[in-house]
Amino acid sequence: MVVRVIATGAAPTPAELAELEESARDRADEQVPLGAVLDAYQIGAREWLRIVNGLDGGGGAFAEGTLAEIGDRVFRWLRSATGAVIAGYDVDNGIGAPDPRPGHVELLDALLAGDDHTAAADRFHLTVADQYWAVAVTVDPSSDETDDGVSHTVAAARKARRLRRQLDGIGRGEALYSVTACGGVALVPLRSRPATTEADEFGELKGRLEQLAQRMGVRTTCAVDLVRTEEIPSVIPQLQDLVAIARRKSTHRPVVRFDDLAVEFQLSRPTRATRLNAARLDPIADDPVLWRTLETYLDSECNSTSTAESLHVHPNTVQYRLRKISDLTGLNLSRPVDVLTALGAVLAANDRRRVADEDPAR
Repeated sequence: MVVRVIATGAAPTPAELAELEESARDRADEQVPLGAVLDAYQIGAREWLRIVNGLDGGGGAFAEGTLAEIGDRVFRWLRSATGAVIAGYDVDNGIGAPDPRPGHVELLDALLAGDDHTAAADRFHLTVADQYWAVAVTVDPSSDETDDGVSHTVAAARKARRLRRQLDGIGRGEALYSVTACGGVALVPLRSRPATTEADEFGELKGRLEQLAQRMGVRTTCAVDLVRTEEIPSVIPQLQDLVAIARRKSTHRPVVRFDDLAVEFQLSRPTRATRLNAARLDPIADDPVLWRTLETYLDSECNSTSTAESLHVHPNTVQYRLRKISDLTGLNLSRPVDVLTALGAVLAANDRRRVADEDPAR
């Protein structure tokens, strides 16, 4: 970019500046001081001028222009780069990646536990909202977290700070959250504004949450519900279950509420029959093709054509696999009651696998 600007005199393109801004955002996530980053660009500009001066044979002119003109171009690039760096650090009105504000952690802990939160609120002069948007969020692994050439600890910390910064922007500095690189939970105060409804407020929140994936650079999934303060301890665990269900769906939805997955959520509730229900699918548990076909078929509202399109196979192939599933499990997927049984069994089996992955000793 610098060579092109010096050679042609053209300003950096929006794409080039966006790349600089993204780089600055990464440095902010790594908590590199803004002054150090700007100093690096100043040194770079000085080095370019030193190189150009070294090439000057005394005439003070080059094919690209006079020495003064080239110097002007270098400083034009520096001005553009400086603006991009500051924009990267100042994204979402927060310099760098701020830690939770004083008292936010204590207040969140009290709200999640259902304890008396007034002491924490009074101590730190915080206002407790009557209602909050409770959010459970999951964040898929980034390429840096799986790249052996990058420190996984640094990559995870950078991603967690980026998520905190995004939640600060969404909550306008008032959100309470507890997150890691994999996601977490947040409470965003409901802002009561004249001439707005709950649907309006949710629409705005949903739009911001849907942008998380773009800002984070990986897929994100959020489960949301509007809760009163006393409901927080009971609703947050349910939202974590809901977001786990949404994340496993073959058709991804970045933001879900309970009414979006009401049947799936209800069928996923643990009962004495859960283990027996999950066992109905043991005959196909080790067959990834049949398992994926069944999951996709259920997610596609039992439509074979849509299932075939999602799996990139012929509809006849789907029908063959469904017949094989029926033969192995005894479930007739053309009967509504067996479809519900299959859906509950898939949810129960997936939950059993998730628990096993989290605790291999179990």
